[in-house]
Amino acid sequence: MALDDLYRSIQEHRLVQFMYENQKGEISLRTCEGCEIKNGKFWGYDISKDGIRQFFLAMISECILLETTFIPRF
Repeated sequence: MALDDLYRSIQEHRLVQFMYENQKGEISLRTCEGCEIKNGKFWGYDISKDGIRQFFLAMISECILLETTFIPRF
């Protein structure tokens, strides 16, 4: 389940990769360092965008918890 992997990313400091569909219907592959889940959103440091981003949980699919770990930035 995607939500379990997102929580584990935060707790275990592991990268998570998922498909994300934005409000325009565009789908992209994202790789993030998990930060927080709050109010139906996953907050993470998006590696490709080089910054913190928020993602609506309902728009996340094909979530994979990676073995790569990270040191929390904040």
